[in-house]
Amino acid sequence: MKIRRLVSALLVGAALLAMACVQPDHAMAAEPFSWNGSYWVSADGVTPIEGAWAKGIDVSWYDHEIDWEAVRDDGISFAILRVFHKNEGEGKNSGVDLDPTWDVNASECERLGIPYGAYCFTEAKSVAEAEAEADAVISALEGYSLSYPVYFDMEAPSMADPANAGLFAQMAKAFCNKVEAAGYTPGIYANLTWRSNYLTDPCFDQWTFWLAEWAHPESNPPKYMYTYDGPFDLWQATSRGRVRGINGDVDIDFDFGAGLISHIVEIPRDVEPGSMYRMYNPYSGEHFYTASADEAQAINSVGWWYEGIGWTAPEEDGAPVYRLYNSYAGDHHYTMSVEERDHLVSVGWSYEGVGWLSADEGGVPLYRQYNPYAAVGTHNYTTSKYENDELVRVGWRAEGIAWYGVA
Repeated sequence: MKIRRLVSALLVGAALLAMACVQPDHAMAAEPFSWNGSYWVSADGVTPIEGAWAKGIDVSWYDHEIDWEAVRDDGISFAILRVFHKNEGEGKNSGVDLDPTWDVNASECERLGIPYGAYCFTEAKSVAEAEAEADAVISALEGYSLSYPVYFDMEAPSMADPANAGLFAQMAKAFCNKVEAAGYTPGIYANLTWRSNYLTDPCFDQWTFWLAEWAHPESNPPKYMYTYDGPFDLWQATSRGRVRGINGDVDIDFDFGAGLISHIVEIPRDVEPGSMYRMYNPYSGEHFYTASADEAQAINSVGWWYEGIGWTAPEEDGAPVYRLYNSYAGDHHYTMSVEERDHLVSVGWSYEGVGWLSADEGGVPLYRQYNPYAAVGTHNYTTSKYENDELVRVGWRAEGIAWYGVA
């Protein structure tokens, strides 16, 4: 599992920083489940989906004929395709096991360069049946190049009984072991109820997990985010998404590290003067800020993720913000304080000069927070009061306003 959500109370703050996206204050909501220019938002068009790297869909025969070029052009970066559902090809109990849209959907994804994975909805009631389904899935996958896992969807209503927990573990092991032996990455799909009540065996922690917990803005109170507090890599956020190229509703998913999508991008250069690039290191959890597109591109090419424009700094007539680097921890720090700069240098930090300028107090405040539990990426800087307050709520320390951007 490439990225796992941390659930320890001591580490929750570090996880939030490691997954935080740029969150500037917003005057109005964006479209549900859309990219607002800096991060993905949930069903209300406002709530940040922290740590989401890419937006995708999952589809099956029920989505009928799909215009995959239109889907791609509508900002969909990946897809999870149903490959198998026992006796449900052209409808329930038809005697058809292979999803009849699998071949065309997989072929279209490959033709258009859309990364994709597969899922099998199981109604197996025994280990032998789970193994047979795995064999059928592996056979159907032959000749295709998947970039995402092969998921075992264990939600058959007829099996929903905590007494089956041991059987579920045996079936999952049988399916996933065969899939892995065939050279694919196995995963488990389940909704919140199933994961919390039925798929409780420790074995389920070893596979990448695709969480289904839908945002319901119409509920009272409205629900815009998942509540599951365990690790997962893919989130099915709604069954009511809308995507060009698909008639009707479609499931919308967000990738937190499940796929093999390249994070190397073309860093934008046609930006407002003074734009500060925000970068993220998925291995250390550090965020890095730079005014240089060349520097941002260079570190992106070696694994840092580009997270958008954090804020705009004045190009002249501003106070200096000093940049320092700790070569032992691999961490950067930024401050307007000469005393803080000199103290850090005295204990081994390297001074790297003026990173950018700060506007006066009439500008946009950059809030600074400190994570007392982290060793790297200990400070976060953001224009978003929302992000500041959320981090403080889970244990970060508010350290006031670090500097100001251009209003």
